[in-house]
Amino acid sequence: MNDSTKYILKQLSSIIDVPKEPKTIKELLNLPVWTLKDVDKGDAFNLDEKLNVKTIANLADVDLKNLPSDLGIDLRKLERWIAAARIAARATKVEAITGKKILVVGLDNAGKSATLEIIRNNPKGSFRRLSKTILGLKPTKGVKRENFHFHNFEFSIWDMGGQKDYRMQYLEKPEYFFVQTDIIYFMLDVQDKERYLEALEYFEKVLSMINYLNETPIIMVLLHKMDPDVSDLITSAIKLEFRQILEKFPDLKYRIFETSIFETSTIFKAFSEGLNMISSHDKIINGIIREFGDQIGVEQIVLIDEFGFEISSHSEDDIAFERLYNLTMISSTFCQTLENTAAIGKLETDKLSFHVLPDDKTFIILRVPILENNYYIGILTDDENKIIETKGFSEKLYPWLENFFL
Repeated sequence: MNDSTKYILKQLSSIIDVPKEPKTIKELLNLPVWTLKDVDKGDAFNLDEKLNVKTIANLADVDLKNLPSDLGIDLRKLERWIAAARIAARATKVEAITGKKILVVGLDNAGKSATLEIIRNNPKGSFRRLSKTILGLKPTKGVKRENFHFHNFEFSIWDMGGQKDYRMQYLEKPEYFFVQTDIIYFMLDVQDKERYLEALEYFEKVLSMINYLNETPIIMVLLHKMDPDVSDLITSAIKLEFRQILEKFPDLKYRIFETSIFETSTIFKAFSEGLNMISSHDKIINGIIREFGDQIGVEQIVLIDEFGFEISSHSEDDIAFERLYNLTMISSTFCQTLENTAAIGKLETDKLSFHVLPDDKTFIILRVPILENNYYIGILTDDENKIIETKGFSEKLYPWLENFFL
């Protein structure tokens, strides 16, 4: 039995009364349809009488587009049953996912592809060049998949086109899309008020399906296109709508973020949070950061990688931290530009500092090489001449970054 088959059998055991020792998928497919845990005798009779469905294998072949009007079964239930049956039917054909899987979901024109373009290109090139690329983007057709590496671990990002036909396809065949998902980023265009209801309904359908399939990905809601003219009242109201839906699924962990392509740090902050939430060692790394901050006498500290993803941070002041994070993002890009143009290929001291107004603090950014990659520590301090030794810090951090997701 391959790994994918084992995984599918384990997942389906929560929705099907699987025999104690199921050896094959075929055995499971031949089970009567009433072994699905929420199919009662009346449902089983209707499935047999109206659709000639007796087994789970029969159920996998049902076409949702050609159902009798007098079926007598709740369509949402039937969709879930068919999804479970199709997962079982395809288990021996599905290649097991060995890395982490991320879905980026939402209606068309929510900004999904543009957001991924920012992540893909930062810190390369200018914003002007990036803007031209974003303006030239066309609607995603179906699902666009690509892989990227983060902390020596492979991720598969699925950019899921948001046109209505594609959304229906995802929900009709969830076994192709939602199985083995680690994070779902759901994006809403906050400026498209006329489609709020449509987006919320789609969001709830996605959560209902993954809940039925016994999947528990991290849910990250991105209220996107948050320009300054967007009302705080509207933002508060839509956050409440999302929370009310999420409360129906208490097993799902979630966060809600406000993002904009004009403040790229908001995008990296949201994606960083999701990645950190699935890390095996997030708490340990946070402890090391806090200890290092105490050691050098600073209350606000952030660690990011060379692409702008936040690894960890410590701050008691959210507003001050937002400023620190933005400064560190911008300065890390500046440092990399210096490194790439300097003849020696590195900063002489691996440290830059400058005054920050209006409170006359000194911002210091330190480059810390770990695992053949560059990381950047940003701090705010009153002491512009502060000497900071990072060797012990990097040695402590090394093993946990190396095994960030293991």
